[in-house]
Amino acid sequence: MGSDERPRWNHNIHLHRVVLAAIPSGARSALDVGSGDGMLAAELRDVISEVVAIDLDGDVLRRAAVEHSGIVWVRDDVMT
Repeated sequence: MGSDERPRWNHNIHLHRVVLAAIPSGARSALDVGSGDGMLAAELRDVISEVVAIDLDGDVLRRAAVEHSGIVWVRDDVMT
């Protein structure tokens, strides 16, 4: 990141640490619903062996899959 660029921030990113702190000891899998660009899924993958990320936007999931490996990316509606 260049000196003139600020780190990404939004409310979801701000709450990643809350989600990560709530992971139960011994957790082996996680589901990231509405994963978008996969930032939380990638952080989850750093501490949990099996991460599935679901989102409706196929384009954003394709970009996330290129950037973050070791995650199962699903294009679908979690409600169905």
